[in-house]
Amino acid sequence: MSTQKFFRAVRKAFNMGGTEAYENLELLLEREVAHGGTNYRVLAYAVPSAIAFFGLLSLAGAVANKAVFALPGALTAVASVLAAGGLALWTYGLFMRLHKSVPVHRVRIRELAGKLHSRQEEFMNLVGVQPALAPEVAAILDAGARIYLKHSGRPAGDELSRKTCEALEAAMAKLLELGQPAAPAEQLIELGRGWALPLLDEMVAADHALAFHDRNQKIDRELADNDPLAHLRSTRLDLQETDRARDELDQRS
Repeated sequence: MSTQKFFRAVRKAFNMGGTEAYENLELLLEREVAHGGTNYRVLAYAVPSAIAFFGLLSLAGAVANKAVFALPGALTAVASVLAAGGLALWTYGLFMRLHKSVPVHRVRIRELAGKLHSRQEEFMNLVGVQPALAPEVAAILDAGARIYLKHSGRPAGDELSRKTCEALEAAMAKLLELGQPAAPAEQLIELGRGWALPLLDEMVAADHALAFHDRNQKIDRELADNDPLAHLRSTRLDLQETDRARDELDQRS
């Protein structure tokens, strides 16, 4: 049981109020904090530096013992330095590849989730005296988290599904900014700017569209196996529908 769930159960048992649960948001924060604990960019510089330091330390020890002035000692020292340098370069490349493999919006989600999770773990929030989130803001973030969690582990599909999931990830990163002000009153001011609810509405619409798209994909696969003509007709209609949607979007913008 997480700390928040434990304190919520205690508050509920003693009728202390403030027992509202936002399970999707809590799950999102806990998951992203767990994944966000490793900063590969920092490791890309820290680990190679440590390896290079120990390599130079080994060389300095050989010089101090005058072992470097004898041929065997000199060869050992050179080999140690080269090995340390090669390992440092390899670890730098490894951690930089790991850093770049994480999408930029996911990095942003983990950053904001970490900050919000820290505030929610503070004692005043846990006992329900000073909530970290205004209820209206928490409800919006919870609704967005439900949609994001539903599709974040989605298997790789067609290009349209992939782009939609990337857009949902970007939307979740933006939505989490709503909970960044420390005071609930400041969060409500940000909510009043009017950008959060339309963004959530689009996330809901994208969720429904993905469900509809998945059903069509399933039907298409079945048609491809049983009726090539019907499959061709279905894919043509999908293309026409995509073109109409793109034209509608262009007109709105």
